[in-house]
Amino acid sequence: GVESDCVLMSVQGPGGTNNANFSTPPDGPPGTCRMYIWTLTIPNQDGALQNDIIVHEFTHGITNRLTNGATGRCL
Repeated sequence: GVESDCVLMSVQGPGGTNNANFSTPPDGPPGTCRMYIWTLTIPNQDGALQNDIIVHEFTHGITNRLTNGATGRCL
């Protein structure tokens, strides 16, 4: 595949709460990682400041790109 694909990051987005996701397009275009505000805690938490959420979402991007699949069977 193409080397040095970038990743676009969206933090504190208005598109959701209590979630995060990673969109993995075909090789070449940038992947997109979205982090939202977690409102289930007091005070609210920013998903972009939670290392476990960031690593989890980037792992989706890596496995989707490397295996080209959306299920665990592709691993």
